[in-house]
Amino acid sequence: RFPLNPAMISGQCRIVADQPGNAFSFQGPPATAPAAITSNIDEIFAEYKRELSRLCGKDENAHKQIRRLRTLFQQQGWKDLRSIETPDVSRVMREMHEAGRDAKTIETLIGQLSTFFEWAKREGLAQVNPCDGVKRTRRIARGSSRRRGVRALPAPEVSALVAAAEKDEKSPEPRFRNIRSHLYRVLRFTGARVGQLTEGSLLWRDIDFEGRTITFDSKEAKNGRGNALPLHEEAARALLEWREICEAAGPDDPVWPWTLQDRIVDGDLEAAGIPKKGPICGRSAAVSSLRRSFAYGLVRSGVDVN
Repeated sequence: RFPLNPAMISGQCRIVADQPGNAFSFQGPPATAPAAITSNIDEIFAEYKRELSRLCGKDENAHKQIRRLRTLFQQQGWKDLRSIETPDVSRVMREMHEAGRDAKTIETLIGQLSTFFEWAKREGLAQVNPCDGVKRTRRIARGSSRRRGVRALPAPEVSALVAAAEKDEKSPEPRFRNIRSHLYRVLRFTGARVGQLTEGSLLWRDIDFEGRTITFDSKEAKNGRGNALPLHEEAARALLEWREICEAAGPDDPVWPWTLQDRIVDGDLEAAGIPKKGPICGRSAAVSSLRRSFAYGLVRSGVDVN
């Protein structure tokens, strides 16, 4: 392990918010780190996560940002901050755009990458911010993706998605080693965000099978407020089946300790014969489509979702 910058450890360097809605900036004495530390990405990310947690006040938000950045670095093979240049960032944007990623997703990722490099510059871990020279054209920001969004899945497509996942789970060579068909069913009949159920966010003690309620922790909620929701019969059935599979699951054990990756969901959608893009609305199918399907079901039942 290489030593971190003393200013990072002592707290002399801190993150401040410029203005509401703007990116964060980092204040503190610039320092010069050893050249070898630039290859220790994991340790740099760990310290950056601690700084974000102190600023945001929510470890979950910091964890999500670090996970996105770590995934990007792994995909691009980046190991040295000083070797990353503006053409590299431009290439990432172009590849994401060509892959059909939403413009908002691209802008969010590049914005978080830029904020990370601003912090790295202050700590002497990077010489320049490669995002500064990136040209963000209106064509990318407001092109065909402007009308894109997530669509709801009708009941037949939900059933097909669950069936495709179950078939893959029974396959001798499954695409994903973890069972997720029960997770799809719970998402459909609770309207929860996938992050509220996976990665250890939901514990077995948060589920009251007798009272038919499920409680989400405030730190996992997007609005910062926790709440207890009625547990739909279908969701309860899926959870009970999943608990039997988990065998000796204690009350403090996570229901789903792993992450549901987008590529796995896309694979299940393809196997189920569900088009990624809706033929009429032009909106995409994704795991959050199950949440939207739940909301649409409430609306059709006459419930005021506002």
